[in-house]
Amino acid sequence: MARAQGQYVCILNPDTAVVENCFNTLLSFSEAQSNLGVLGVKLIDGSGHFLPESKRNVTLLKTAAYKILGIDSVKNPYYARHLDQNEVGKVSVLVGAFMMLKKEVYLEVGGFDEAYFMFGEDIDLSYKLMLKGYVNYYMGTITTLHYKGESTIRDKTYLKHFYGAMQIFYRIHFKSGVLKKLLIEVGMRGVQFVGMRMNSNKSQKMTQSPLDIYLLTDDMVLQKKLSKTLKTTVSAISIEALEGKNFSNTQLVFDVNYMSYSAIFEQMQRFKGSQNTFRIIPFDRDYLLGSDCSEAKGEYRHF
Repeated sequence: MARAQGQYVCILNPDTAVVENCFNTLLSFSEAQSNLGVLGVKLIDGSGHFLPESKRNVTLLKTAAYKILGIDSVKNPYYARHLDQNEVGKVSVLVGAFMMLKKEVYLEVGGFDEAYFMFGEDIDLSYKLMLKGYVNYYMGTITTLHYKGESTIRDKTYLKHFYGAMQIFYRIHFKSGVLKKLLIEVGMRGVQFVGMRMNSNKSQKMTQSPLDIYLLTDDMVLQKKLSKTLKTTVSAISIEALEGKNFSNTQLVFDVNYMSYSAIFEQMQRFKGSQNTFRIIPFDRDYLLGSDCSEAKGEYRHF
């Protein structure tokens, strides 16, 4: 951030892919706002499913407890449900995987607080912007792929970081007496312990091998290379041929030399579920990558 020279900055995770019109669209929207805080987008994972952390509420004590315990609270929701995933509107908290804002605004509120290690600096930044009178916006019309992966596994390390981040957030923004601080400490430790017990026996989602693999491309040489690498039949198919089709236990491999990321994300969301999986061959590259579950590592295959 110290090296950034632009008027706007974008905090972006490395395990992401953005659509071609992403920043032009966001800049146009940003320039039309008079008190813009931070701007976020709709995030999907490698299986095409919407990531609800794309838009969240301020994490109060009950909200954090329900989050750790995996309880979907209607009264104290962790996620911002007043907006549909495809809508545009005001929200309290955006996720650190994609946050765009003016650099001068970022610096005005002190930027990311380095007291946090994980799961809190984005909440803290969003909240500081709100306290200064800025408005945070969610843009559900722009889709970004966020693979996530190992850092989201609900193990004791995850719970330790999440619990620790909430402690820091409360200490900074909510002044309390000694007794209340003690009650919060005991309560959060209890919730953390219960959360560890609840998640200790959960296994990671495993996806079975696909029955069919389709490569969306017009490059027949690529189709032959992929068939040889995967040691199975890979059928080339055009994007037009997808119209009216339904797939089950099928892997769709997208060639970015052939189709745009916006078209790829559209098809991923369309065919999500039914044990379908997706892989992407980035522009002018000789490998494919993808993830079938946002709580496990993805796959990289060179061909």
